Amino acid sequence: MIKNKSLILHPPDCHELPDAKALQHALHQLRFIDAPLDKEANSYLAGDDFLQLIIFLGCSPSVELAPTEEDKPFCYIRFLQPENGPLLITSKHTNNPRCSSCRKEISSKTDVVAQWQKEKDVQLSCPECGFTGKAQDLNWRHSAGVASFFIEVNNVFPNEAVPSDELMSALRKMTGSEWDYFYYHD
Repeated sequence: MIKNKSLILHPPDCHELPDAKALQHALHQLRFIDAPLDKEANSYLAGDDFLQLIIFLGCSPSVELAPTEEDKPFCYIRFLQPENGPLLITSKHTNNPRCSSCRKEISSKTDVVAQWQKEKDVQLSCPECGFTGKAQDLNWRHSAGVASFFIEVNNVFPNEAVPSDELMSALRKMTGSEWDYFYYHD
């Protein structure tokens, strides 16, 4: 489902389901996305203002924004809506989650994923402070996320780029809620 390396944006409420078509239209107006890619459903080329809305870190990053004749990887945007409701996305580089209250590691990611697969609304307890919450309430430190809707920015390594305040503000205005992000890398 998720590509090799990606920056993934999502609403923090795992049950929130924005109107995908309206969101795509608004992100096109913002010039974050451009023309649809023929080969993949719900995928778009990066728009003219993509590099102002996704901030690449480092001295002089080399970012491909369109397909090349050499078939090099390039950044493109894909909208994902899991069919069976909220999805917990982790990768082999996901950090163990921390308690949102005391910031101690609450459990191993493997244990949380196993419990999630048995019951999506499982309540997890912090052994340090007693905080109780669901997987989406934990602090995954931008290495995993739980949602019913995702915006995947393909071909971005972890910590290579961050969404700009302008993009996060625009998403908040478009949907009426805050957004978060994480990195996927396998």
